[in-house]
Amino acid sequence: MNPIRLYCGISNHGFGHLAQTAPILRAVMACYPEVTLIVQSEMPESRLRDWIERPFVYEPHFTDPGIPMHHAAAVDRSATMKTYRQLMHNWESVIQTQVARLKQYSPDLVLTNNSFTLSEAAGRCRIPCVHVCSLNWADIYRACAEGEPDTPAIYAKLLAAYNQADLFIRLTPAMPMPHLKPCETAHPIGRQGRCHSLHQRLQRTEETRFVLVSMGGMEYPLDYSQWPRADHCVYLIGSTAPIGRDDIVDFRTLGLSHTDLLRSCDALIGKPGYGTFVEAACNQTPVLYLPREDWPEQPARPWQRSLTALPAGEQEIANRLAKWLS
Repeated sequence: MNPIRLYCGISNHGFGHLAQTAPILRAVMACYPEVTLIVQSEMPESRLRDWIERPFVYEPHFTDPGIPMHHAAAVDRSATMKTYRQLMHNWESVIQTQVARLKQYSPDLVLTNNSFTLSEAAGRCRIPCVHVCSLNWADIYRACAEGEPDTPAIYAKLLAAYNQADLFIRLTPAMPMPHLKPCETAHPIGRQGRCHSLHQRLQRTEETRFVLVSMGGMEYPLDYSQWPRADHCVYLIGSTAPIGRDDIVDFRTLGLSHTDLLRSCDALIGKPGYGTFVEAACNQTPVLYLPREDWPEQPARPWQRSLTALPAGEQEIANRLAKWLS
């Protein structure tokens, strides 16, 4: 009997796509330990292995262009249009490269978050394909490139590629996806961290409050040396602290996972994003966020403490994949 093969493509547009996908892969591997997993992503292999925590074959290749950004809170509109126009120009070459890769592994299922190039390739190879995400690049692109003469044609091409898949699973909370067929909704995916005493680790008084600053794995220019001081407040940042600021700490020196940090701190400063909001809700951490007015997914990111009462989505999704993996 041939081993079951699961081919997974993960977008490199921030940490959120990996944060959504890794728990699903762990749940699948727990149910089907005989599955051979292949992961295609431009993310560093070490990061993928830290999150997935299961053996896999690494394919370090392009899955999708995402949306080019100036920084974590601003879309680069001109680069977005240029990127997608170039993709359309090279479409057959890109898809044939993906087809060759799928033929090399002959998977039983392609799972993506959320690559329209892989679903197009899987459709041509007649391999079942399932997308899992809280957004899709077709609708994000259309909003970011609104008003351009070729946007409708590019949108139609992206949508047709997505609809080669057997299913798109929307993770709660998700943006509307009325043109994806078929499309189903699943419960949220988020992790609960362990609470650690930051007062002890950083030798601070009990009245000290800790504020985590995180932009979801994407660059954002912040001059922390100019941040105002607040009584009994320590900021935890993911870079070297400015000289002379004992109220700012590089959280990388603490040796804690991001989720444990989130659970252990008193508040989070960030931007709207699936991982940020869902995991903050799961860990009961208040959020102060910078709006992303040019990001069409933002209205689907309300601050919902009620998310903590919902069951975890990863096992639900693993069960839905059973018909292709058993």
